[in-house]
Amino acid sequence: MTTTIAFSQFGIKAGINLSNITTDDDNVEDLEAKVGFQAGVMIKLRLSESLAIQPEALFVQKGSKYKYLGADVKSNLNYIDIPVLVVLKPFNFPLQIQFGPQFSYLLGTSVKYENALFGVNETYEVEREDFEDYDLGYAVGLGLNLGNSFVELRFTQGLKEYEKETQIGNVTIQPASKHFNLQASIGLFF
Repeated sequence: MTTTIAFSQFGIKAGINLSNITTDDDNVEDLEAKVGFQAGVMIKLRLSESLAIQPEALFVQKGSKYKYLGADVKSNLNYIDIPVLVVLKPFNFPLQIQFGPQFSYLLGTSVKYENALFGVNETYEVEREDFEDYDLGYAVGLGLNLGNSFVELRFTQGLKEYEKETQIGNVTIQPASKHFNLQASIGLFF
């Protein structure tokens, strides 16, 4: 145990992410990515010079813009992402390769259907209860260490459909979408 503690580092990070969705729903058109913010903390547990385990806790803004049956949809979702990454540092070079599973918990939503013709008002806001509480996925990325600071580029993909079946006026929306993100971060280890 003391060996692991001696090779542990605490870090903070922040950056931007470009998020979007994949969907099997043929009624979704004109998908556009959403720019968001992400920040959090991590612990790097060094197992050797070239191998580490890095659990993180990150606040991440996800979502997208698209058209659904003619309605303009603006989807903004806030999550706590908890990736547990294997970090490889090959050949004594400052580049590192990261990969591992990710658990995500939904904190809050702001999803609006505007100009909708679903038998409801022109604008309809979907409730938090219409979304799954959690998502499971994976993360893969590259990092560049610059002393105690670092720069990272990462791709994350949710494997679970994040919506529940929802009724908006006379239209039933079936779960058919999953999140994916491209994240760019800078950070510091202490």
